[in-house]
Amino acid sequence: MLQRNSQSPATYTDERWPTSVEDSTLDLDKLLAAAGRQFRVIIAVGAAALALGTAFALTETPQYTASAELLIEYRQISFLGDSYLPNPLAAFDGIVSSEMEVLRSESVARHVIDALQLMDDPRFLSEATSPTWKLVSFVREQLARPPAPQETADGRIKAGIAKLKSMVRVLRVGPAFILRIESTAPDPSLAADIANAFAEGYLHDQRERTHESMRQAGEWLRVQVVDLRQKLADAELAVIRSRRTAADASALVALNALEREAETYRNLHASSLQRYQEALHQQTTPSADARIINRADTPSWTSYPPKTIILVLSLLAGGVLGVGLGALFEFRDQGFRRGAQVRDLLHLDFLGMLPKVRRSSWSSRPWPRQVAKAEGNTLPGPLAKGADDLLRDVIDKPTSRFAECLRSATVAADLKLPDQKMRVIGVTSVLNGEGRSTAAKNLASLLAARGSKTLLIDADLTNPGLSEALAPAAEVTLADVVMNGRSLRDALFFFEGETGLAFLPASKRGSLPQTSDMVASPGFTTLLREAEVTFKYVIVDLPPMAEGMDARAAAIRIDAFICIIEWARTSRKLVQKAMSLDHGIREKCLGVIYSKVNLRRLRKYERHSSKRRFGQRQKTGFRV
Repeated sequence: MLQRNSQSPATYTDERWPTSVEDSTLDLDKLLAAAGRQFRVIIAVGAAALALGTAFALTETPQYTASAELLIEYRQISFLGDSYLPNPLAAFDGIVSSEMEVLRSESVARHVIDALQLMDDPRFLSEATSPTWKLVSFVREQLARPPAPQETADGRIKAGIAKLKSMVRVLRVGPAFILRIESTAPDPSLAADIANAFAEGYLHDQRERTHESMRQAGEWLRVQVVDLRQKLADAELAVIRSRRTAADASALVALNALEREAETYRNLHASSLQRYQEALHQQTTPSADARIINRADTPSWTSYPPKTIILVLSLLAGGVLGVGLGALFEFRDQGFRRGAQVRDLLHLDFLGMLPKVRRSSWSSRPWPRQVAKAEGNTLPGPLAKGADDLLRDVIDKPTSRFAECLRSATVAADLKLPDQKMRVIGVTSVLNGEGRSTAAKNLASLLAARGSKTLLIDADLTNPGLSEALAPAAEVTLADVVMNGRSLRDALFFFEGETGLAFLPASKRGSLPQTSDMVASPGFTTLLREAEVTFKYVIVDLPPMAEGMDARAAAIRIDAFICIIEWARTSRKLVQKAMSLDHGIREKCLGVIYSKVNLRRLRKYERHSSKRRFGQRQKTGFRV
């Protein structure tokens, strides 16, 4: 039934508190079990993210996207040849990139604003009204510098250009010389107008550039024609003069040279004059090296927000966030959940689990019902049912899981202390409020109900919850017996007629400054010797280990300890530290009992692949 660790507890030091072997490995069963425990968190976060995504998709201002396409027929004009020469293939990418930047330029944007009169168009000037945009605008206003008191016309134009450029994208269609202009606006017709206007503005800019380049070329050619005309006239005059004076062979050679020079100037002059006339013609009829192949049509479907994508991404993001949050909760869970953790972390036996009941009944504060004191420190009859039913749980419900768990503790005590005439068992915990006093009272009642003479001592002198509930008007207390030499018989209360349980109350709260001195005093030893005459079991309700020295001081006079740990609440590190400091308690510890166990939640901490659920396990809860 009980599995006692064979290794000596004294060999475990503070550095040897290992993590659980079960917790140090990661497998699919543990992941599935953790997911099951955090299922509500994952679903809640996922649903919240999906709700936010849905609200965003429904409230965001819809946007429409229209696109126009341009084909670049870029040819480099040569004024030294008779025809256009195509650009080298290696320069094509650079040319396309340059034209894309031209499309994004401020000059084209300014032409679009003037052509469409956007600065007077309410469709363009209106701001988005979605909650998201309002929030972004508010943050920007808070972070940005305060605006100028008055806005100039040039400032309005620059703001309009910036807004217009933010509404337009220029993309290259694959490796082709095709540029796509995408315009996004809250009005579909405005989106189409802007895309087409950008295409027209680009062609206008190209024609302007062509006209300017032809003008400059024409001016240069005009100067060249004038210069060549003068040189041709000079050459022809020199030929005429040479013919008049040519009389010998050398003169004829010079004449031929002058005639060839004159012919060369004549040809150059004719060629330059022809090009000059062509430049003048191109200035009057400039053409662009691009054309519109697809004009933008008015879109009928919104392009933003993409509702399906938003909902899918919201659901995925919520799922990821929920899993992360669930994992954080799992890693931050420092409480005891499974019985294996007691064996692996504390190297102690696990005795069972006390189910969680009404919260008020577990409190270590004074119980609300006040029991009147009778003569001779004797309370007639059983405790009345009501707020303190949990103090009688093993009497009223002897087959309950609560009673079975404490019954396993009595078996452990009998196995550990088989030959002792009187067995002194201390019930302690690490912190207050873990159900220690309730467990001690029910353990004592269980032992008394099976016919064993049992004495219950409330030794928690700083927080005597049992005494305030069972004997609030006691005149003779533990302090009187130990410190003042009063007889044990004068201080006992007998309030359970069906069990005959005896109770020794503690002194009133705060009446003793040094409580640890009393439980370690010779008077306490005398009390136990006097009790040995009558009782077989003495159950001592001790203060928490982490809140004083009382439990440690009483270790030399206690035969065995039972440690109560609140399930899922008390920190594992805190219990490990307390046990490492209180060697005397750990060496005599019969085992650990979990209190306030939520049986429904406990199922989630079982092995996921196990075919046995908690309801099919042993009632004592030894295996978890």
